[in-house]
Amino acid sequence: MKNTLNPIRKRDLLYKKISTKDGDLLRVAKNFEAAGNLSDAADFFQESPEELKRLLKTAAEEGDSFLFLKISRYLGESEFDRSLLASCAAKAKELGKTRYAILAYETLGEDEQVATLKESISEDGDQQDAIDDDVFIAAHAEEIAIDGEIEEEE
Repeated sequence: MKNTLNPIRKRDLLYKKISTKDGDLLRVAKNFEAAGNLSDAADFFQESPEELKRLLKTAAEEGDSFLFLKISRYLGESEFDRSLLASCAAKAKELGKTRYAILAYETLGEDEQVATLKESISEDGDQQDAIDDDVFIAAHAEEIAIDGEIEEEE
């Protein structure tokens, strides 16, 4: 099997529209992981909690809070490891992945960190252009449903 799949074949494999042999999805997941496509790898590791837990640690080590939360949802962990997410947030901040850090700190409820980080990007080009053009920018909590539901802001 090739290391890359076209989107239609990927969908068909993920949603079992085509038959596969035992181990095919795991092999596809490992190919994606080897190629550095960790989000795709997580999609194909959904039926392997051990692999997902390993990938969760990798996401934390890389400061990838988006991937961390995606994998947490796959694992069905409504109460995920807060200390691991905190280390993910700190790593994201250290690596200059400000929006990743903001998402992690928002999820942890660390408002002071969120405010500080948002202030640091308040004059970023994309943020400033959006303000100048009166473009709506959704809050992170609205973009990514932590527990499968999007909460309405009051």
